[in-house]
Formats: sequence, C-alpha cells, structure tokens
Amino acid sequence: MEKKSIVQEGSQEGNEAKALAHKWAGKRKHIVSLQKDVELLRTRYDVEEVEEAMEEYASIERSDYDNAEEYQDARDEAWNMVLEALGDVEELEEEEEEEGDEEEGFA
Repeated sequence: MEKKSIVQEGSQEGNEAKALAHKWAGKRKHIVSLQKDVELLRTRYDVEEVEEAMEEYASIERSDYDNAEEYQDARDEAWNMVLEALGDVEELEEEEEEEGDEEEGFA
C-alpha cells in the first residue's frame, strides 16, 4: 500500500493547508519540519502570513523572559498563531488565465 503525504491527502480533500494545520495541531512544535511542509504549499497557496508567523515563533528567545513559564506561554501563543495562519491560507489565483485574457486584448 502506497503511503501518501499529508499534502497529497489534503489535495484529495480540497485543501492541503487545512490538512497541514490539522496535522501540526497535535504534533510537537518543530519549526524546521513545518517549514518543509509549508514549502510544498507555496505553488498553490499564499503562505506569506504563515511564514511571518513562523519567523515570529522562531525569534522568541528565552533571555527575553523572566521565567520559563512566560517563555513557554509566548512560544505556545506564537505556535497557535502559526497554525491559525496555516488554516487561513488562500489559494493563489491562476496567472495563466489572466495572461491569456491580456493577450486576447492586444490581438
């Protein structure tokens, strides 16, 4: 039996981004692996807000907080923002249709 990636499964359901958000909601926070998954979405989805949220998450440093609990709370909140952004991504408009319409106008 062939194993499918979460992105392949999501494409059959109609929204890879929502499938990834669901996948990562229950997983340990691992920003590098998430970045690889988000990269797979880049061709069909606007992932700019997801990338910004991931950068915010990655920029959180322990030295900026008085104690470990505050630090962990900040990381948890930032991770939730990443997942929210991932669940809210929108499909990119197809450029080929727009280019075809422009070319017809010049004929």
